[in-house]
Amino acid sequence: MATATLQLSIASTQLIYLAALIAKPSPHRRLFIVPIILVVAFFFQFALQNHSFLEYNCACYIVGLLFTASDYIFLTDVQRELFVKGQKEPAFHLSLFERVKWATPLLINPRCIGWSHEPTHALPPRPSPSVTRWKFIFPELGRLARDAVLVEVLSMCSMKTDYFSIHGRSMAADGERACVREQYNDVYAYIPSCMGYIGSLLRSCAAPRLGASIWLSP
Repeated sequence: MATATLQLSIASTQLIYLAALIAKPSPHRRLFIVPIILVVAFFFQFALQNHSFLEYNCACYIVGLLFTASDYIFLTDVQRELFVKGQKEPAFHLSLFERVKWATPLLINPRCIGWSHEPTHALPPRPSPSVTRWKFIFPELGRLARDAVLVEVLSMCSMKTDYFSIHGRSMAADGERACVREQYNDVYAYIPSCMGYIGSLLRSCAAPRLGASIWLSP
């Protein structure tokens, strides 16, 4: 039930936000923010029940969606000011179907890649035309795997500390210095286990390439 409520809240927010992007410029377009705020309020009042990792990620996403929607509904007249690169005319001149096709990438593309407001100063440079698609994808997959391992290791270190458990010790009661010292001691003691975990991951990834069929001990 809780998972269904999470999914329903996020899907409702996305659909209302998409409708706001599709709607033609009008003073009444700002009213779309009202149901979005109501859905977000419902989410935090009823959908968060177990304080799980899934709920934490959903809460981060829906809050980000609220701020982005506030920008595109209150501060930016999207169909007059935003253009896909190569777009010849403002979006409000398009048909309903074409506006749906125009608005959907704006909803699912938070970095605005390929748009006139793309933050080119903050994003890495585009690959040269000589780089093929697969030559670009494989290094990115490697970086993704590296980051996934780092996130897993840091999560294991955090879960090791009693301050980050649901019914753990209170940071306010123990004081900042005690919290930092406890975290440092736990991480320092946990380094050998983390290194062994990383080593076992690397060996298990290398085994198929070497054609090994034996078990590798951690």
